[in-house]
Amino acid sequence: MSKNIRFVLLCGCASVLLFSTGLFLSGLNWVMKLSLFASWLVVMATAVYKLKKYYVEEQLKQIQQTAAILRHSGICFYTADEQGDLVFCDDSCRDLARDIFGRAGGAELSRILQHFHSEKGLESISGEIFSGNGAYRFEMDLTAADGKLVRLCHVLQHTYCPEGNISGFAGTVRNISEQERYRDESARLQRYLKAALDCAPGTMFLHDLEGTFITVGQKFAEFAGIAPEMCIGTSIYDYLAPQIADQLLARVQDIAAGGSEFAIQIPAINSRGERLHLDIRHFLIRNDNGEPEAIVGCARRIDNRNMDIKTVKGEGDEILMQAICHEMRTPLAGIIGSLHVLDQMNLAPEAKEYVHKCVVSAERFKDVVNNSLSDLSGKHDPRKFESLDPAAILEKSVDLFLPAASIQNRKINLSIGLDLPDAIICNRKVLGQMLFCLINSGLDIFPDSDITAGIKLVPSVDNYSVLTFYVSGDGCVPVLSGGSYSDCLEQNAKVLDGELYFEDGSTAELGFRIKVPAGKKAAEQELVPIQSLRIILAEDDISSQVFMRKKLESWGHSVRTASTGVEVLNHIENEEFDLILMDLQMPEMNGFDAISFIRNGKPQVRELSIIVMSAYGRESDFKKMSDLGVNDYIAKPVSTEELEKALARLLELGSFSSRRT
Repeated sequence: MSKNIRFVLLCGCASVLLFSTGLFLSGLNWVMKLSLFASWLVVMATAVYKLKKYYVEEQLKQIQQTAAILRHSGICFYTADEQGDLVFCDDSCRDLARDIFGRAGGAELSRILQHFHSEKGLESISGEIFSGNGAYRFEMDLTAADGKLVRLCHVLQHTYCPEGNISGFAGTVRNISEQERYRDESARLQRYLKAALDCAPGTMFLHDLEGTFITVGQKFAEFAGIAPEMCIGTSIYDYLAPQIADQLLARVQDIAAGGSEFAIQIPAINSRGERLHLDIRHFLIRNDNGEPEAIVGCARRIDNRNMDIKTVKGEGDEILMQAICHEMRTPLAGIIGSLHVLDQMNLAPEAKEYVHKCVVSAERFKDVVNNSLSDLSGKHDPRKFESLDPAAILEKSVDLFLPAASIQNRKINLSIGLDLPDAIICNRKVLGQMLFCLINSGLDIFPDSDITAGIKLVPSVDNYSVLTFYVSGDGCVPVLSGGSYSDCLEQNAKVLDGELYFEDGSTAELGFRIKVPAGKKAAEQELVPIQSLRIILAEDDISSQVFMRKKLESWGHSVRTASTGVEVLNHIENEEFDLILMDLQMPEMNGFDAISFIRNGKPQVRELSIIVMSAYGRESDFKKMSDLGVNDYIAKPVSTEELEKALARLLELGSFSSRRT
């Protein structure tokens, strides 16, 4: 509390005491009462004076503070009467006049305030203030003493008298010449950059280190099929398959860590559906501190007749197939969503049956696209052999054809023979292509019946296993009576050194036999006790959720499903679990937020093992996973083999033992 306020309060108490004494104390003559009244008047007058002085000082202090702020911000303050005559201007106004004209006299100030000089100008200003919600902002140019052009920015408002009538104008003015110069320079550089991007022989673009486009040229917009300004803010994932985009960003991170440029050749599909092969060059831009800031790139179309594509992984066919699979997923998701809506409607029983069949077929086809189709593409390396489960690879191949068979009201039965080896040494890609061709041929030559796809063991010789993969059915079309097989079967059979055969009869059989080195038998392998786990499967894609749940339950695990991060938190609040398989892209609460809640939650759930499943393995995502203590990562689409390996890794590390004690 200030001294003035304390003094006013003291005077108030004294005045109350004097007034009460003179009014209520008896025995006082008129002279004493007059003296008390006079003293009361003096005290009251002093209090009023001090109070008025306090408010005047406070207002003056606020004015001084405001003037100081305006002075340091380069803003000048002035007032004028109704006729536009200058009433007041602060020191900043005079400093501004002195900077422009060399002196700060009345004539110089009048030139700065020349908008007040005509009656028409005052009327126009008042009209602009009323139409501009009480303020009028405008700019004006003046010629300085040195001949340079100076641009000033004015903001005007009306001032009002106590009766509420307009008494004049209050305004601010500041020199914006420097800002205008920077703005003009920036606009000129933007025009130069646009001309360079549009006129370059290749497709030019500029994006940040996360792949978000900052600006693009006209040729890039034509590739994308939208206006250039619509491309700003989009991501490379909007134009390329996820696998290719991941690899590009990985290369960007590499040169950001210590490089300046890189080149790569990739397949792509433009907005018109044309398949292109692009040669892309990336150049790193660094800021004034030498830190990586952005990427400028140029894409050039390569002539298909003369190209030697160097793809990200050296397997152009595989990446192209993955790109096609990516393009198939979006319309397929729309079809499935629409079918699910129809399936929930009140349709006629016959129509509902067909809709439900379409839903099942579409979901199965989505599984094929996500989990199998891209594995069949690309060239094979004949020197690359690995240990494979022959029954599992046949089952995966059969899954490819189940949607088509379902639409035709046909079944593909799976027959797994006895005493099969747990593993064979073989080329995975070639065997997969061979089985694909075999089942496809079986559907063609047995058009009117269900078929059986199977595998059986022929007695082994010299530590080799002779396996027979076959398809059989009734009502064979006599296309193989002369021993003529499809090119696909013959070519892959040669690579595998296999033998094709066809056995006619009431139940005909088409197949091939291969002799391969036997892998370890189950009895020869070290027995590892299988631990039943309590698992939360967090996946918002229903078809993937169903597929993975069935697989996990077939391995003996207990599974609870969740479609959002919120559902995951609800599950661990009410039950105990050993493991969470966590998708990152989920509605309501994404995977990273859910993991953060778990790691910062109750002590009994903080150490819960978590395996992340994501199609976008970016460097920034891996850093987040590391910071949050994620135990493992699986790339999507999740394969049975990778899922099994991830669980095995955690079991070997004993990640679940502490939670079972």
